[in-house]
Amino acid sequence: MLRLVSASAVIGVLLAGCQSVELPTQKGMGNIHGRVAARPHKDYVAKAKAKSDAKIRGDYDTTDDGSLVYNATMVNYDELDEVYVGVIGANRKLGSVHAVKGGDDGFTPSSVALAVGDVIRINNAASRPLTFFLAGISSDTFDELPVLAPGASGDIKVTSPGRFELAADEDERISAEVMARPGMAVQRLSSGGHYVFRNLKPGTYKLIFWYWRLGSVEREVVVAADRSVEVSATLAVDTVVR
Repeated sequence: MLRLVSASAVIGVLLAGCQSVELPTQKGMGNIHGRVAARPHKDYVAKAKAKSDAKIRGDYDTTDDGSLVYNATMVNYDELDEVYVGVIGANRKLGSVHAVKGGDDGFTPSSVALAVGDVIRINNAASRPLTFFLAGISSDTFDELPVLAPGASGDIKVTSPGRFELAADEDERISAEVMARPGMAVQRLSSGGHYVFRNLKPGTYKLIFWYWRLGSVEREVVVAADRSVEVSATLAVDTVVR
């Protein structure tokens, strides 16, 4: 049984259901797997289809089948490569290191999901010295590195859960969002990608789908021995989950 626990943004999640499939496991263990994708606002899709049928061109263009044609100012949901899936309670390496680059145009990647106790390793890929900091969005947490010369790197350990801004003092364009939860194993996917958390002990786990522009949705998932449970999701901006 899946139960909505919490949400932090304008997101719709469509579950493809829970079903058993043949995925190898250690004896007595189970898996959680599925796909996660994103799509634009359903009203945009409907308008695009209507315009395509009527052969009308307006503020945005459409293909012959009614799909949106994305311009430089629109988020292309089909090509997102920073959709995160996390599971709390799985075996994971403590103190994992997550590498990011802070360049003149911003961070790569522009978001990071990790566990409390993990480390963000920041490389200054910009053309000038920068002072990087991590500031809590949902707390008073603040941690700042000494000035890093171009090409230098520094580590910030995330010591509390919540949402954070990772940024540079010298340039407000250099900013990324960080989401941290205790004991969370994480996989980063492209939209439409498949994830799998293998060899989980039987029990109840918290599963989190997150994209930084949208927010997160959490599900409780029951894992049984020698079985795989499938939870697939589509993140969208047209449903508010409170």
